Amino acid sequence: MDAFRKLSASVLDVAAKCPASFALPAVDTGSSADATAGTARHRCLDEFADLWNENGHDVEAARAAALAAEEIRSPGAAWLETLRAIDYEALVRTVNGPATKIMAGRAYALHREVHDLGRVPGRSYEFGHQWVCGTYDWIMFDETDTPTLLDFKGSMRTTPVRNNLQIGFYSACAAMAHGFEAMNVELRYINDDGTIQYDRAYFDQIDFAWATQRIRRVLEEVTEARAAVAAGLDPRMSIGT
Repeated sequence: MDAFRKLSASVLDVAAKCPASFALPAVDTGSSADATAGTARHRCLDEFADLWNENGHDVEAARAAALAAEEIRSPGAAWLETLRAIDYEALVRTVNGPATKIMAGRAYALHREVHDLGRVPGRSYEFGHQWVCGTYDWIMFDETDTPTLLDFKGSMRTTPVRNNLQIGFYSACAAMAHGFEAMNVELRYINDDGTIQYDRAYFDQIDFAWATQRIRRVLEEVTEARAAVAAGLDPRMSIGT
């Protein structure tokens, strides 16, 4: 088992600030309460999306079934109130109007090329250290077939969507895998009371290329830091990451 922290799409912004933090020995402290809630939230929303696709876009039926399944898995959990409070009609709207299709939970692996992995159970990616892997939350399509790629977050804010390498990874991989020339991208923050706040941008091929270049550079810097540690040298550190 590797002693260092694994590099994935969700931590690219951290790795860009301090590549050495992915080369030094790391301690697994287990899952936090926030991480457990986040996993449950994503699971429920993915199930909602699948049911919405399968049942003629019936929002209420999909909502009821997804919530019922989560209540069986997590009886009495604090995050159930948040999931119940979400406006699911708003959830399936894009900036251009109602969604016509949702693709949920698709994974990619990126190095010199991209691999479309489909759905990966447990997000257990079987790729080596030269690859970055990650799973987006949803891609929605509107009546014009314009894709909107979105990532759900809790109430804690992260890097703005325009410069967010996690979103950059998902959008660039999706563009390469599916031939998208442009797309809307969103961070959707789901607050504890179920309200949704949006951070939106529009990405085109220039944005995809910029994100891909930056991600590959981060991977190179992490690889260099790991090689330094393996050689008994001290990698350059950045405090606060």
